[in-house]
Amino acid sequence: MKKFTLLFVICVTTLSLFAQGDPNYSVFGGFTSSWGTDTFSDAKSKAGFHAGLSYMNRDFIPGAIIEPGVRITTRGLEYSESDYYDYKFEMNLLYLDGFIKAKLDIPDFPIQPYAGFQAGILLSAEAKVAMYGQSETTDIKDDMNTMDFGLLFGADVVFQKRFSVGFEYTLGLSNIMDIGTDETKNRTILLSIGLLF
Repeated sequence: MKKFTLLFVICVTTLSLFAQGDPNYSVFGGFTSSWGTDTFSDAKSKAGFHAGLSYMNRDFIPGAIIEPGVRITTRGLEYSESDYYDYKFEMNLLYLDGFIKAKLDIPDFPIQPYAGFQAGILLSAEAKVAMYGQSETTDIKDDMNTMDFGLLFGADVVFQKRFSVGFEYTLGLSNIMDIGTDETKNRTILLSIGLLF
């Protein structure tokens, strides 16, 4: 709860700092593809979704947009084995992410490349194991680290200053596991559409 409160305070403070000039807001959502590294290096990517709200300020730094925001993001992975036995493992994670991006803003050029940072709070975590037609789902939140930090790289394409299409790659920096010596980090690709106002 303390970590959630800290993230909320950071987001509100950031929004207040940049609440100058003529802001643009964005409501966005879309497709997510995620997977894990190291321990689950053989796992397949898992499809999901994300949705959020951000604030864009064009006046803070000339030629750039500073964009803080929040979003709900599903992450996870899938692993299956069919050569010797019918086995499938799924990890389903749900995060509340707070992020900030620095975008390049070129006049009359619709593409806005960016880099940024995010901090995510784990809201739920489940593991589903299926074998020979039987399946079982287990809550594994206590086995996971609550916080997940990462770097963002991507670009948005803006249409008529009211709509956007975006691509983003999130490079997780934190070990999401909190048990044993296993280590895995989130990797996520996000495809978004947004409404600017």
